[in-house]
Amino acid sequence: MGVETDWMEVLMDRAKDIRAEYKFSEDEKMMPMALINADEMTIVAMQWKDNAEKYKMARAIGNMAKMQNAKSLSFVTDGRAAKRKPFAEYFKIPDDISFESYHALYNQILRDHGGELKCLPRDLWTDILIVMTNGPTVPLIVQTQAYVEGENDTVKFTEMTTARHMKSDLLTDWWK
Repeated sequence: MGVETDWMEVLMDRAKDIRAEYKFSEDEKMMPMALINADEMTIVAMQWKDNAEKYKMARAIGNMAKMQNAKSLSFVTDGRAAKRKPFAEYFKIPDDISFESYHALYNQILRDHGGELKCLPRDLWTDILIVMTNGPTVPLIVQTQAYVEGENDTVKFTEMTTARHMKSDLLTDWWK
């Protein structure tokens, strides 16, 4: 996994540089990107108006990667992540709920509240950068970098997490 880990680090470092170019309050200015790692690297700027369009675009880029016989596909974007404990307490979600049930309930809650975390109270979510990669021989790797408002409307990066061998609704097994 060394090569993938190095690649993820390069992508996250670049995402941090890009996000830091904007004020914290300019949270929707960073352009999401897809990187198709085939014989040549293809970089695609992604833009959407809603979640339906975002997922449609992700499928189209997955098809592009498949047609190019890519080794991997990566997405780099900023976004929001629910703070699991406050989110669960606010919506009275039991601690012992299965992942599948939690995921279904989470998506229903979002649909009931405008479709996005930003429509919920601010203390239930955090701002993050997201880098995800997968491919025919690369299990899905998702790295997130949380950030908060720094001095003078700047971006201050906090904790980073990495998850492997999971599922993503956005970056699916595009090569199948």
